[in-house]
Amino acid sequence: MRQRSIGRLGMILGVLLWGAGCRTPVAPPVRPVANLFPTLQPVTVLEGLEPSDVADASLAEMLEEAGVLDPLRHWGLTTAELGTAARGLRRRGYAEIDARRCACPVRWVVLRTLAVTEALRELRVEAGHADVPGIAREYGIDVATEPGERATRHDVYGRGSEVWSWHGGRGGRACTVRRVYGPAGGTVHWETEIRFRIPVRAVAGEAMLPGEQQGKGRT
Repeated sequence: MRQRSIGRLGMILGVLLWGAGCRTPVAPPVRPVANLFPTLQPVTVLEGLEPSDVADASLAEMLEEAGVLDPLRHWGLTTAELGTAARGLRRRGYAEIDARRCACPVRWVVLRTLAVTEALRELRVEAGHADVPGIAREYGIDVATEPGERATRHDVYGRGSEVWSWHGGRGGRACTVRRVYGPAGGTVHWETEIRFRIPVRAVAGEAMLPGEQQGKGRT
């Protein structure tokens, strides 16, 4: 009798363990998503940034001018995600859009705002591309020519990548295009960086995260 009870208990435990092991993990959405904290950059990127009140519509216009909005929207970037990115800029001067889980040609976008003067901020829109970015021509950049700069970039593991850079401009706005070779000459990807000047506006009614300091927005 006792052996039969132990056997039944073992069967019950086996069923429970099998059920727990068969649970399907919740996968992140396969579309571009916005983050308020750095996942594409080291956390130290937050140093020196200044929160800036960028309206959702204004951010969309700048992303469109940077040549990244249409591809991101085509692959599922929502209005809510765009609003999350704008909120990140208001809170701590940083936001990012990660599209690496889908086939979008724009792999990621990093947004940062820095102080130029007390009344002026600079929004840097930096994006990674799977291929030569079409925006290069609009800024007078020909990547078939000799790059203006060659440098070595090191990742967090100390591995070096060769970076070729071209510079151009349009309407008083600067653009940099980079060709980045992976460590030991591995995978190549492209990057663009465009800088926008935006006026400072008071951030009104924006709720801060727990532990954040008003005005700096950092934890």
